[in-house]
Amino acid sequence: MKNDQKKQMVENLYKQYENRTDKGLDEMIITEALGVATERCGDKNGFFRVLSALNLLNAAIKDQRWKRQLSYGFIKGRAAKLFDQWIASPVDGVKAYYNKSEGAVFFKVDGIVFSYHRIAFSERIKSFIHSAANKPIEWGGVRLQKIPVELFDLALAS
Repeated sequence: MKNDQKKQMVENLYKQYENRTDKGLDEMIITEALGVATERCGDKNGFFRVLSALNLLNAAIKDQRWKRQLSYGFIKGRAAKLFDQWIASPVDGVKAYYNKSEGAVFFKVDGIVFSYHRIAFSERIKSFIHSAANKPIEWGGVRLQKIPVELFDLALAS
């Protein structure tokens, strides 16, 4: 699937589901996302898979049904590790940026922007944040936590 197609598909899913109350989360999909969230990321598809899994877990932890089974430490910690990994060895097709005013790391893969707030900083991340390499990524307004299962399914199919 081409980058523009994936971005358009995500935007269409968001428009279709942005006002729903049930996000389609269940124990099976959360268990699958936990497994995918720990996969290695060697290319942009790997980053897309793992970031989509973390997005699903980040949406699920806000639901009272899953709050006790999930951990912000795991979700934010994994996002921080991915950021640190990307800084050390940038991956073609993946961009990353830390927005100091929002306190969030942004990843952009295939035109889709993922964000994770309040991550832990390694020394490498601290250095990167204050460097010229920390180039802004513009967020397009798509709240991926509104479509966590659909995004995750798309990532698994990519």
